Amino acid sequence: MPVPVRNDGTPGPTRRAIFFVHGFMSKESTWDPLLALLRADDSVTAEFDLHTFPYETALGSIPVLRRLPTPEEIGKSLASWLVNQLLGPDGRERYIDLTLVGHSMGGLVIQCALLGLLTPARPTSVLSRIRQVILFATPNFGSTTLSGVRSVASVFLDNPQERALRRFSAESSRIHEAIRDRVIQARFRKSDEYPIPFYCFWGSSDAVVPPESAQGYLPSGEALPGDHFTVHCPSGSAAPCYRQFVEALRQPYGHPNIWEVERFSMSVKVDPATPGSEVMARYGTKQRLVTYDNVAAVRRQAEFSRHNRCREPYQLKYGTRNGGWIVPHMSDPHVTPPEMLRLYEDNGYDAYYVVNPEPGTTATLDLTVYKGFDAGHRDFHMHFGQQTVFRRTCFDVDLSVYRRNGWDIVPPRLYFHPSDAGHDEMCARREKKNPDPPVVVDDAGIWKWELEFITEGVVDIVWDVVPSQAVRTQPLEIHLAPGEHAIFGYGSLLSIASLERTLGRSYRRPFIICSVDGWRRRWNVAMPNELFSYQEADGWVTPERIVYLNVERQADARVNGVLFVVDAAELERFDKREWIYERVDVTSALTGVTVDGGAAWIYCGKPEYVRNDLSSPRTAAIRATYLQIIDDGHRGLGSEFVRDYDRSTDPVPKALVVADVRRDDMMGP
Repeated sequence: MPVPVRNDGTPGPTRRAIFFVHGFMSKESTWDPLLALLRADDSVTAEFDLHTFPYETALGSIPVLRRLPTPEEIGKSLASWLVNQLLGPDGRERYIDLTLVGHSMGGLVIQCALLGLLTPARPTSVLSRIRQVILFATPNFGSTTLSGVRSVASVFLDNPQERALRRFSAESSRIHEAIRDRVIQARFRKSDEYPIPFYCFWGSSDAVVPPESAQGYLPSGEALPGDHFTVHCPSGSAAPCYRQFVEALRQPYGHPNIWEVERFSMSVKVDPATPGSEVMARYGTKQRLVTYDNVAAVRRQAEFSRHNRCREPYQLKYGTRNGGWIVPHMSDPHVTPPEMLRLYEDNGYDAYYVVNPEPGTTATLDLTVYKGFDAGHRDFHMHFGQQTVFRRTCFDVDLSVYRRNGWDIVPPRLYFHPSDAGHDEMCARREKKNPDPPVVVDDAGIWKWELEFITEGVVDIVWDVVPSQAVRTQPLEIHLAPGEHAIFGYGSLLSIASLERTLGRSYRRPFIICSVDGWRRRWNVAMPNELFSYQEADGWVTPERIVYLNVERQADARVNGVLFVVDAAELERFDKREWIYERVDVTSALTGVTVDGGAAWIYCGKPEYVRNDLSSPRTAAIRATYLQIIDDGHRGLGSEFVRDYDRSTDPVPKALVVADVRRDDMMGP
């Protein structure tokens, strides 16, 4: 499941959860018929974990001796329990999101839990994980059936739960009205209000909770066959109860103030143009001459869920700077306000496209962009905002024409930042490291990403293109400023993500494919190990050493890799990272690039750490995660690079490869 990586670069959660809360005088087993069908449904178990929440309920308790907890007290317990369930043993979030499902009084308990979470004392991160609430026959306005019997019983048996279920009881009214004001009608994701979708079901033959009470202030719901005690107990997978419940899981019925976008896509195809090309930009009554060396086709598209309930106009926009010009192509119908249209007519680089977000429809904004991706500005920046749920987001960067024309490409990287404070100075200062891996890297020069379940955040995609020998009139040169150095990466540093983790920042300097004559890659440098373990049949094993790639001199050989530039302080950081290696000057041995103003360095293993007699992973192992980082680097460099890599590298000793259980970003070069 393509979910965003965490800020520290480790994978995010890949599971979702459903939490079931039973009703008055009931127990967890009330969910057994539904749970049995869900557990037999591979499409559900592949995505969701199922949990039931227990609490004490009964007809009553003997006054003085003991009492039953109120719905509010149970709700507080549920809120705390949810917080604990969201975190795994390592303290990391276990779930992408969760759905709360309540039957009868269980729905009131869930509402109490939400009100308990809506407090400045609790961070909104818990609320942000609640995808939706689904209620079965919840008496939001109370229940009249058997209320006389329950009232008589309450004279002898104290029961605050029963009192809350009475028709228009003060407690249930206060709870449900607060949910109306702070959740159902909420517009902003804040600590004191939070828009969470609700959907309700009631039994068509329910004589306990009438439809008007089951729906209450909730904006939508539907009747299902069954009474109060069977509406949530499907007889089989074809039963309406089951079909409609699973439909709500897969396509949540959205909130009136939050757009439900099933799929959002952004594609950018940038083509080189002859430097100095000119176009007369015309917008409104104005015109100006634009000189450019690149032209792009950009598409932004939003596909609204069939259950989208937000009717506020939805806006697609795009802007470029640096003297560029955009030509928007907007199809009808759209409802873009005149003042937004005038912004484009004023400057030629801000385009707005506003549509009515009808369920199941798609809005598309196509643009032609001149001078949008110049040197130093080869990037894309997008805010998700805080008023949308994006089921899936897709990003494409197409640089295929550059690749066909022989340009070297610094592979595009996508960085997802989970919080969105709006456009401010943070946009310029935002750290860009630990990128999300692309799902497709086409040798033709196309990169694709997919992310799922986004509710807010910011995306940055950055890349660069450098004229290669085929399109240069002069050999490629890297001019180092005083204090700068070039490093030749040949292992994990083939991954620009690994490079950026060491730098602690995004890298926007040269990242040039080249070679070094007189060297070959070997699997023979071994670092003392206390950090990584793997599992064998008899338990966990901690290898004595971890094996990484090395290079050794070989007169008739040539090793390919990438060349990048660092400053003096960053060179010290790499020296510490590569402490089992020594740094060797290979400036004169470079092929495909020349360096002046300083040296180009390669890291080769110190003799005391070189091992050529490796036979057992217990003694010296190769980490599978290290191999994955190298593969990730290969994905961005193309198949021709991989063929040269294979020719210049000894085969991986597969008997030494282990599934390591702890990740360490300070890996060999």
